[in-house]
Amino acid sequence: RGAVVSPDSTRIYVTNAGDNTVSVVDALSRQVVTTIPVPSQPNGIAITPDGSRVLVVHGASRTVSMIDTATHTVTASLTAGASPIGVATSPDGRYAYVTGQASNDLTVIDVAAGSVVATVPTGARPYGVVVGRDSRRVYVTNADDGSVSVIDARTRSVIATVPVGSNPGRIEVSAD
Repeated sequence: RGAVVSPDSTRIYVTNAGDNTVSVVDALSRQVVTTIPVPSQPNGIAITPDGSRVLVVHGASRTVSMIDTATHTVTASLTAGASPIGVATSPDGRYAYVTGQASNDLTVIDVAAGSVVATVPTGARPYGVVVGRDSRRVYVTNADDGSVSVIDARTRSVIATVPVGSNPGRIEVSAD
């Protein structure tokens, strides 16, 4: 379902939907270091830029698990929109953003506080999410609208909707 590599490239975090866990893999030895139990259907996954936390979305339970990478424990379980799937962290590490496919919204999480701070309406069936390199804009693909919502991260409001092709999925921001 998903995997992320730690910023120092020493660990790989893998979601395992079949047994509701996250595996922590040592990248050098290619061995599983530990397995962390999480709620049902772990799906999307992201890591903070400093590597201190992993965020995992769970489509079946409308939750986001925050995992402390030093202790390999779930430190918070937060409520997100219905059928959460996409998750991204801001480059400054302050916020995480989670798309809710069935609720047509974006959940904004304050990572340090471990709390939900806002919900932003998006287009129909939001899927992919990415944060601009300066942390000022959040981009969300809307599969049923064939669009991308451009969200101002400060005001937490949609400032533009860009029509794109049919059923857009994942999204990335170029380095330039």
